[in-house]
Amino acid sequence: MGATEFPAQAEVILKAFQMGFALWRNNSGVAREEHRHIRFGLGNDSMKINKRWKSGDLVGVGPNGRFMMVEMKKPGWKYRGTEREVAQANAINQVNSLGGIAFFCTSVEEFERMVTQCQNP
Repeated sequence: MGATEFPAQAEVILKAFQMGFALWRNNSGVAREEHRHIRFGLGNDSMKINKRWKSGDLVGVGPNGRFMMVEMKKPGWKYRGTEREVAQANAINQVNSLGGIAFFCTSVEEFERMVTQCQNP
């Protein structure tokens, strides 16, 4: 099994705290019970919505009250435009257009760079 985003995710959560941000894991999916499905995670209201808009792995708030969303990816990841990535990009673009901070991220160094860039456009 190859590298995953989880080690970097833990580092990003700690670095965010040091930088004055609070980030929390945003688990998303569907739990199946005998006669129903229970959807969980931000924006995961229906299969139709989830195909077009997927919230990030980490959500939180910055010291100035700005909403933050980070979609963590494994080291070496490159955007390819898959249906899943497009839905994630849709969420990222919407958050940014509304004044929040949102981006794809593969490392704690990238997190620091992106936060700095978003705070000083």
